[in-house]
Amino acid sequence: MGRARRRASESGLYHVTCRGVGRQIIFEDDLDRQFFCDKLFEETGGLDIQVLAWCLMDNHIHLLLEADPEPLATLMRHVLATYAMRFNKRYNRVGHVFQGRYSSLPIENERHLLSVVKYIHRNPCDLGVKHLQDYRWSSYREYLGETGRTNTAFVLDLFDSSIAEFVRFNEETDEAAAGSLGTEDGIGSLDRAFFAAADELGEDLLRSVKTLPRAERDACVGRLLERGLSIRQIERLTGVSRGIVAKISKLRKS
Repeated sequence: MGRARRRASESGLYHVTCRGVGRQIIFEDDLDRQFFCDKLFEETGGLDIQVLAWCLMDNHIHLLLEADPEPLATLMRHVLATYAMRFNKRYNRVGHVFQGRYSSLPIENERHLLSVVKYIHRNPCDLGVKHLQDYRWSSYREYLGETGRTNTAFVLDLFDSSIAEFVRFNEETDEAAAGSLGTEDGIGSLDRAFFAAADELGEDLLRSVKTLPRAERDACVGRLLERGLSIRQIERLTGVSRGIVAKISKLRKS
C-alpha cells in the first residue's frame, strides 16, 4: 500500500508532530534540545516558513507552522534527518530515531488554531510542570516577552496583543475552557484526537482507513473507538461516514 497523500491546509497553518520510535526518548539533555531548535530555525529562515509555536518534550515534538506543503516537507526532511544522524553519532547508536513520518494536521479556523496553541503550550503539564513559564523548551516564554525566534505576533493579534489575555487563556484548564474552544466529546479536542489516532494506527494507515476493505476498515474504526475517540471525531479524521462508524460502535457493544 502506497503512502496516503497529506491533506493541504487552505490557511497554510499546520500542527506538526513527531515522536521517538517506540516512544523512546529523543532529547537526552539540553544540548540535544538546543541543537534541534537551532536547526529548525536555521532551515525555516531559508524556506519562508513561520514558526508560530513549539514545544519539545522528552520523546516527541509539537510545532505550529505557517508554510506551503512543499517547503514544509523539505523542512521536516532536513531537520529530522540531520537531528537523527547527530543523535545516533552522539550516543553511538544505529537505526531510526523518529517513528515513521511526521504528522501534519491542517488548521482551518481560528477556534482550532487557539486550541492547538494552548495544547502545545500545556504539554509540559504532563510532566508535572505547574507554571507554564517555568518550562524552558517551548515558545511560551517568548509570548511573555522573552527574546526568541518565534513569530508570536500572529497569535497575539487574536488577543488584541494583550499578553495578559493570552496568559489567562493558556492557563485555563481544558475543562474550564471547553465552552469557548468548542472541544469535541470523547477524548477532547480534534487535535488531541488526531494525535491519539495517529499513535494508535500510524498516520499512513489513518489516512487510508476509508479506502480499506470493509473488514480491515471496521477493525481500524474499532481500535479508534477503544482508544476513546468519539463517532464524530472518527468521521472527521478518517472520512468514514458517521452512520457507518455508529453501526460499528453498536455492533461492538452488542
